[in-house]
Amino acid sequence: MRRFVRRLGRHLLYGWGKRRLPYEDAILQAVRAAMSDADRGVLDAQMNALERVQRWSGGRVLLLSIDPDATTLPCFADTGQEHCLARVTLRCGRQRHTALLMSSKGRINTLEFKRSPRSLLAGAYEIRDVTFNIEERSVAQAINRLEHGRDNEEDA
Repeated sequence: MRRFVRRLGRHLLYGWGKRRLPYEDAILQAVRAAMSDADRGVLDAQMNALERVQRWSGGRVLLLSIDPDATTLPCFADTGQEHCLARVTLRCGRQRHTALLMSSKGRINTLEFKRSPRSLLAGAYEIRDVTFNIEERSVAQAINRLEHGRDNEEDA
């Protein structure tokens, strides 16, 4: 009963939406297809445990919220705080887009776009490249720095 009340409170506070846009699903499927079998199993388990998605900053950041009660989920090998699990490059007409699948403590966390993905809504895009485990600064961290003048790590 307690778990139900906590989950209901999270839904009332943060929303119920689990629906991803077609280009977000295409990016996640491209990442999944390029992964090793072991990592693919981890991604599948975490995607199945998604409780909701939220879009921030004009759709540039998609928060992937996993049920916090799902404590037995498998995790990715890199358990750092902000880790770029995959970088996906897309082409939409003449525009080039870069999407980052970020993980935190071994769990998928956000799908972030370097620029507004609005043009991807038309559906005429092509996924060009998927690269794993690279050094890439989080878009969410850059937005935080612009809004607040510092990174979260510096606040601690």
